Amino acid sequence: MSNIIFKKREAGIPFSSQNRLIIIPLILSLIMVIFAPLFIGASMMLIFSPSGTSLISVYSTSEMILTVLFTLFIFTKVSKVSLTDLGLKTTGAFSKIVIGIVCGFLAISIVAFVINMLGGVTTEYHFQPQYLKTLLLGLVFFAFQGTYEELVYRSYLMTHFSKAMGIKWSIVMTSILFTGLHVLNPGMTLMPVINLMIASVVFSLIYYKSGSLWLVGFAHGIWNYSQGFIYGSLVSGNPIDETIFRSLPLSGNDFISGGSFGFEGGIVTTVVGLILITTLIILPSKQVKL
Repeated sequence: MSNIIFKKREAGIPFSSQNRLIIIPLILSLIMVIFAPLFIGASMMLIFSPSGTSLISVYSTSEMILTVLFTLFIFTKVSKVSLTDLGLKTTGAFSKIVIGIVCGFLAISIVAFVINMLGGVTTEYHFQPQYLKTLLLGLVFFAFQGTYEELVYRSYLMTHFSKAMGIKWSIVMTSILFTGLHVLNPGMTLMPVINLMIASVVFSLIYYKSGSLWLVGFAHGIWNYSQGFIYGSLVSGNPIDETIFRSLPLSGNDFISGGSFGFEGGIVTTVVGLILITTLIILPSKQVKL
């Protein structure tokens, strides 16, 4: 595979040694994934006193935003890459964000619709006016959360690895790493592991084709947001209470519904993911050159 946009991202990396393309980026990424949120959280606690343990709050959303900004700062300073090299080109950013939002929402909506049609879940209207604040905060939180994961695994690690070992092995290695660092999520079984690997390949191909962190980050974030806050499924095993709809898994249909892991743990997500991979591989790069 060869792609002009992605090659430009590779060309922005001013190093050629294995240490600077594999070892240092890998160690730095692990440090940022594991310790950056802890560092930001601890720093914020010196100033603020967070109340409660809710996944979505002003505190947790602020922490996520600062984590993204801090990680961007570290990556650009240590690896001498620009924001454009990381897929954050400002020209056309809005259109790429919109495309990412639409793609992420449509993909999870197809999954939700098929699961409902196959009898994996029952869906009921759940919205209450008091949920509005959390719904808006959740949108911001997951937009940055999706962008954070794509920044680390795709726009930073995948590009560095690709310059050292080629795009195919880069996608494989970063997808294994992405999946491995999610295995401690609640409700994890074999099917969610497979689907996480498939999802990682999907996002890798999106970034490879588009070279845009705006697009892939928002696609990832809106997938998570819509799954939890719109359709009321668990997000990687994490429950969300204040939702627009609520999807309740039916007993004995975990293979379809994903059970205690949420939509991402079911066979429907597997099939949709494989279709997306096939489509992205076949689709000429010029059709998604943004």
